[in-house]
Amino acid sequence: MKVDRAVTIERSPEAVYRFATDPHSWPEWSSTFEKVDVPFDGATVRGSAFHSHARVAGQRVEFSFEVNEAEEPTRFRFRSISGPVKTRFSWSFAKSGSGTRMTFVMEGDLPGPMKLAAPAASAAFDGQVREDLERLKALLEARKDTSPA
Repeated sequence: MKVDRAVTIERSPEAVYRFATDPHSWPEWSSTFEKVDVPFDGATVRGSAFHSHARVAGQRVEFSFEVNEAEEPTRFRFRSISGPVKTRFSWSFAKSGSGTRMTFVMEGDLPGPMKLAAPAASAAFDGQVREDLERLKALLEARKDTSPA
């Protein structure tokens, strides 16, 4: 299963990166993450790990994640280290006009017979990610200040 979406946000790459890669912010803009337990303060760096309470296909599930790459303000990659589906996320941030183009890629390996549902799951998650990225765009563009997140 793979989802690949992008959005342009009228904020600097640094501001978009800092807000989007902070797991504390995810419940604000991502409909998947209901709660994220983050055992650290400050920037999310390579090796950071955190636990999430999520809603996937209407079901409450828990995942633990580990950050594989954190190169501010251009690239952020993380993967699940526990949970019902092995997932890998890769987010990139590039200057685009006066804003930032954020590209969101998620790949997931559905287990066993669930593999048959991969096309439907991809389509459903694609729509959810599109809405989430629009919510992220609206949140960041509505900010009065222009300081990094």
